Amino acid sequence: MNGKRQAQAFKQRYGLRIINSASLCEALNEQGYTVVEFNAIHEKSSVADLIDALQIQDQITHSKCFTYQDDKYRLVFIHEDLNEEERTIVLAHEEGHIWNQHMDLGTVLGADVIHEHEANEFAHYLLNDRFGK
Repeated sequence: MNGKRQAQAFKQRYGLRIINSASLCEALNEQGYTVVEFNAIHEKSSVADLIDALQIQDQITHSKCFTYQDDKYRLVFIHEDLNEEERTIVLAHEEGHIWNQHMDLGTVLGADVIHEHEANEFAHYLLNDRFGK
């Protein structure tokens, strides 16, 4: 299925008319994911403990947003300093990975060029449909 049809199917499945960070977070929650805000410099102790336990310090240092999944957790990490437009774009991209079933155990962090293309295409159509493009 192409990116446009994937984005349309996603919007229909979750009844989304407005695509923003809040609506994407709600859809992620419905899929069993928790969105975790992080700040690589001044981390809250509970988030720092989670980062240490999952051993994802490298991803935190080099990413503004990424998805982590294992047999216990389904998490989308997002940098707390992003503005609304940036949050919406990166969450749409991460949803593209999830919706396209790219998730194996661990993180999705640019390892597969085709997966990145599919996630980008999904996000493109999801976000550009907001403006009738």
